[in-house]
Amino acid sequence: MSLFQIGLNPYGHLKDYRAQFTADGFRLVRCAIGEGCVPFEEIESVLLPHHRSLTASLEPGALEARHVRAFTPEWWAGYAAREAREFAHAIGRLRSRSLDDSADVRTPWEWHASADEIVSYEMDQIQRSAVFVHQLGW
Repeated sequence: MSLFQIGLNPYGHLKDYRAQFTADGFRLVRCAIGEGCVPFEEIESVLLPHHRSLTASLEPGALEARHVRAFTPEWWAGYAAREAREFAHAIGRLRSRSLDDSADVRTPWEWHASADEIVSYEMDQIQRSAVFVHQLGW
């Protein structure tokens, strides 16, 4: 049984991210699915025993990096208290495929690239993502 045959809800969105650490926290930077820090094989092993079907779509992340200012007290306002071990585990995952501090993480959208360059960038990420999920047998 593949991930596409297991189910949480009628629809799932497969995304992946790499991290770029900053003084305030980290940026979540889009990448092709399978090139980031999301543990898709582990996710499948958790879902598979409990669900029968899932419709999923490949959805590379946002057009702009998301800055998570987790190292500032203000960022935590409104969040429930969590075990420090959970945060450490998440940070460890992010570090596994983190980007260099000086890497330019802007997308062609942010560079104000031409429409053709943006489409080429998007299609390249979708194609690499499709190859990854196909290699997993999904």
